[in-house]
Amino acid sequence: MSISNELSFSSSLIKYLHNPYALESYINNKCSAVCAHVSPEGSCNLECSYCQVKKTTNRLELRTIKKFIDSLSRNGLKSVILTGGGEPLLYPEINELIKYIKKNNLKLGIITNGTLFTRLDDISISSFEWIRISINNPILNCVNILNDLKKQLHRIPKTCNIGISYVCGTNIVKLEEKINKILSITNECNIDYVRISTDRFLSVKEMNDIKVKITNVLSNIDKSKIMLTDKLYKAPCSNVCHRSYFKPYLSEIPYDEYTNGSILPCGCVVHGRDNVDIKKYMLCKPDEILKFVNKNICFPFSPNTLCDKCEYSDIIDTLEYLTESNIIHKEFL
Repeated sequence: MSISNELSFSSSLIKYLHNPYALESYINNKCSAVCAHVSPEGSCNLECSYCQVKKTTNRLELRTIKKFIDSLSRNGLKSVILTGGGEPLLYPEINELIKYIKKNNLKLGIITNGTLFTRLDDISISSFEWIRISINNPILNCVNILNDLKKQLHRIPKTCNIGISYVCGTNIVKLEEKINKILSITNECNIDYVRISTDRFLSVKEMNDIKVKITNVLSNIDKSKIMLTDKLYKAPCSNVCHRSYFKPYLSEIPYDEYTNGSILPCGCVVHGRDNVDIKKYMLCKPDEILKFVNKNICFPFSPNTLCDKCEYSDIIDTLEYLTESNIIHKEFL
């Protein structure tokens, strides 16, 4: 896959540099949120092996999401990603939510397991700039997802980019068959990309071993649409998650017994962690989002201490350097 496509279909530092107004706003302690994650639903209809998110009955109230979107859209927000948590298409008011997001002239993406597109009406399913389908077991799930997706393609605009994400864990039995199953969807449904990654909570040795085996399988396959992520999961050097000011995460997990939802730095603190105290990572209540992004709330924890397997450490540390005010001779590149 070309570099430009890989950068287009992933969360990359380059995208921050393409939003210089947001960087300037951040330096000046103003709202810099360009994109927001919204996780409306805590329940899911599947049991994915790599996903350690506990199924819950937590759910965001529509008014909570609307207030969050209203606050940020008036201050420069450009896009929203519907994600989980649980499966976002299980959200009872999903069609109303999608229409509200688009009414605010925001671009929209979704991360879904791809099994519930029938819950979307024609307007909603045509509202996405991109759709990413997460596949757990390609051998078992691909046929069903392929058939479901085929039935929906006529309702999805050709301008919408569709991708597939596959997290490869330690179970690499029939790995070649699994990847070929995924590629069968790619060929039959005009998928734009396939992203293959390793479970971030494996050891470094385990991840490297799996990457070698994936690379060997891919050596005999057309890789024009394949992205093999090669991220280094490590703790940021920074004591502040700068990324969360540009891309806050509205979670369905309650801040406290009186509050619907919470603001988290990212979805990584929810996914793949067993027995983690999520409250340590909560940034603020949903109705305090503007106070947070305007830096009127102190960052409550140190990523350097709590985020030992951070997926975005390079972005966070680079943002710290970019916003460092003590650097002189900035004109001498």
